[in-house]
Amino acid sequence: MIRAFRHVSFIAIALGLSAVTCAAADIPSFWRKTMTNDPATNWYLSEVMKPLTNRDAEVLRVQDLGGIVGNLCAGAILNRSVGENFMKHSGNSKLSSNAYKEAVFLADDQFKYFDYRALAHLCAGSDYLFGSQGHLIPNLISGAKEKPKFAYDPDNSYIRLASISTARQAHFRSPIGKIPHIKTATRHSREMSVDALPDRIVRDRLKSRRANQ
Repeated sequence: MIRAFRHVSFIAIALGLSAVTCAAADIPSFWRKTMTNDPATNWYLSEVMKPLTNRDAEVLRVQDLGGIVGNLCAGAILNRSVGENFMKHSGNSKLSSNAYKEAVFLADDQFKYFDYRALAHLCAGSDYLFGSQGHLIPNLISGAKEKPKFAYDPDNSYIRLASISTARQAHFRSPIGKIPHIKTATRHSREMSVDALPDRIVRDRLKSRRANQ
């Protein structure tokens, strides 16, 4: 009986250690070296700090970054009044339709292949971007931890972000909808994923597929 109890206890301990190991392995360990608050070692930080030739697109990129970090990083608290004040003084609300579309196109292109690794690195560098001494918008975000709100899935690491155009009247909103209902897809389906299509088109495609079977 004692021997059996010891055996069960050993299994329980082993399972417990396995669970801890799995939890710790959500983010690959080799990412940690570059998940810093310094663009000299964090390539993702250095990339988003590079100026764009189109200033309006640069403002939209900063807006989207704020929404990404503020809504997708664990523990992040987003100060919307700071964000709205930034957008108010940016002048983007006065852009003509064509100028705004061009800015959106250029800004969206910056997040064309966004994935979990990029998000994890942005979360790690959130203070550099949006903390009390933030280089993009100071005091926009506080409390962010060095990890996303949701777990890493190595088989589906791409994160489908909505177009920045959807945020014109909703500053710093979540770029992928409510957490934890994460919308992911392949790299080539950002604009044409099934959940982005009208129901009528989806039904027509399903009918056509069944008719051809």
